[in-house]
Amino acid sequence: MLMRQVKTIALIVLLLGLLYVAGAAFCLHQYQGVTKLFEHYGIQYSEQLKIDMIVKMRQTLRGGFVLFTVAALLTLIAASGLFCAKEWARKFRLGVVLLLAIFHMARLATDLREGKFILAMRVAEVVLIVLIAAVSWRQLTKESMKNLFRRSVVSDT
Repeated sequence: MLMRQVKTIALIVLLLGLLYVAGAAFCLHQYQGVTKLFEHYGIQYSEQLKIDMIVKMRQTLRGGFVLFTVAALLTLIAASGLFCAKEWARKFRLGVVLLLAIFHMARLATDLREGKFILAMRVAEVVLIVLIAAVSWRQLTKESMKNLFRRSVVSDT
C-alpha cells in the first residue's frame, strides 16, 4: 500500500516534469519565432536588437526556457528517485517542491498587471503547485513512509 502511494506520487512528479519540459520547448519555439516573425515584416535581426520591446520579449522567453529547463531537470530527477524509493529522492523532492512553489509565486507576482487571463493562469499554477506540495509533504513526511525509504537504503547496501 505504501509503495503504491510512492509510485503515485512519483507519477504525479513525472507528469509535472513533463509539463516543465513542454513549457521549456514552448519558450524556445516562441523565442525562435519572434525573430522570424519580425524578419517576415522586414525588420532585420540587427535592427530587432535595437528595439527595446523585442529585446525584452526575447529576454523573457530565454529566461523562461532556462527556468523551465531547470525545473524539468530537478523534477524528473526527483521522480526517477521516487520510483526507485530512494531516501535521497524523498528529501530532494521535499526541497524541490518548495523551490517550485516559490518559483510559481514569483511568476504570479511578476505577472499581476498582465491581464485577467494571464493572472488566472498564474493563480491556477500556484493553486496546483501548492496542492502538489501539500500532498508531497503530507505523504513523504509520514513516519511509515520514512521507514519505507530507509528500508530501501538498507536493502541497497
